[in-house]
Amino acid sequence: PDARTIGYTAAHWLNLRMHGKELPYNSLLVPPVQIHERGSTDVIACDDPDFVAAIRYIRSHVQEGIDAQAVVAKSRLCRSSLENRFRKYSGRSIKEEITRARIAYAVVLLRATSLTLQQVAESSGFVTASHFSRVFKKIQGITPGACRDAAKSHHVVE
Repeated sequence: PDARTIGYTAAHWLNLRMHGKELPYNSLLVPPVQIHERGSTDVIACDDPDFVAAIRYIRSHVQEGIDAQAVVAKSRLCRSSLENRFRKYSGRSIKEEITRARIAYAVVLLRATSLTLQQVAESSGFVTASHFSRVFKKIQGITPGACRDAAKSHHVVE
């Protein structure tokens, strides 16, 4: 939990009430600073062990700039078989799944850290910030900066 924001908000609201002012809201949702997924939450609803292993490999190595070839190399299947399974079970190609995982990781970094855009890009497996920004906007519908600003706006108390 974001104890700092919760404490600041509580103190601010108490001060408002002590001065006879109305509270700006009846309640306020303060998002957590960061969520750490446990292994028990890593459930992939699929009975295909090769597909599940490939998805887990992508998720655990997304920061390393892996590509589809690296995923295939860790699989027991040839590329076309693994691609077919990705299309069947996820509706995406291996490359699209890697990109989706990179962007999901970038969202966590944008919301929970003050890393620069270049640092977020590199940590998410992208070579340049400009390429990262284009892909991010295409997938998320907003820029990385807007994503970060939206996360910050949840923490602002007036």
